[in-house]
Amino acid sequence: LNIQRAFHVAMEFRLCAREEAGRSFLLVTRDPSERNKADDPIKILLNDEMYKNLLTLYDDALDYNVRDDVMGLDGSTWCLETWWQSAYSKACFWSPGHGSEERHLIGLAKLGRELWSIAAIEPKDGPLY
Repeated sequence: LNIQRAFHVAMEFRLCAREEAGRSFLLVTRDPSERNKADDPIKILLNDEMYKNLLTLYDDALDYNVRDDVMGLDGSTWCLETWWQSAYSKACFWSPGHGSEERHLIGLAKLGRELWSIAAIEPKDGPLY
C-alpha cells in the first residue's frame, strides 16, 4: 500500500511473507526524495497472529469499487498494489477515509489505519489522511 499525502511525505508499506514461522515482516519506506538513510526503511517483524491479521485486512481491502471517481484538492492518494500467484492488480483512490462506507472502501481504510498504527510513524511523519 502506497500512501501519498498532500502535506506530508509519502509512505509505502509492503507485507513480506516468509515460510519460517515468525519471520514475516512489514517493510515501511518513506518517499525516496524525503528519505533519511539513517532510519529508512523500517523493518517490523510480525508474529504469526499479526501477519494473518494483516493478510485478512489486505484481502478485505481488495473488495473495492473500481468505479470510484471521488477526487479532491487536498488529502491523499492511496494505491493498493497486489500480486497473488500470477495475478497482479493496482488501484488508486483519493482519501479512502472520506466517505469510505458509501464508496465501498472500508477495507482499504482499515488496512491503512492498521499499517500506520503498527509502524508507529505518526510522531515523525505526521498524520494519516
